[in-house]
Amino acid sequence: MTTAPKQKKRGSWLKEEFGNPERRTAYYMVLPALLIIMIVAVYPVLSSVWLSLHAATITQTGAFVGFENYVEMFQNDDFLSGLKNTVIFTVVSVFFEFLIGLGIALAINRAFRGRGLSRRSSRLQCGG
Repeated sequence: MTTAPKQKKRGSWLKEEFGNPERRTAYYMVLPALLIIMIVAVYPVLSSVWLSLHAATITQTGAFVGFENYVEMFQNDDFLSGLKNTVIFTVVSVFFEFLIGLGIALAINRAFRGRGLSRRSSRLQCGG
């Protein structure tokens, strides 16, 4: 005979997380770091998106133009050329970085004289 699974009450996750004093203290300790991240990273990105949707100059924000700036940008041949070059450079460099990293990892994994020393020094550099 099987029994039906217990259904959790609404809001039980929130009560479980903040009802425990240790977890609540952990959240309070992480909160300042999250606020700093929001100020340093998230706000500038959101501000840039907002400005990109307006006819803005360096000194003032103009009228709302919607996606007109993006349409103009993607019709610009210089932008498209730069975008193409950036994509090609990124794909090629990531491919070669992957190959070189894989080669080094495979080489270190094989038995060779000084293997322990090389692994120990790489752990020290990585903080391990």
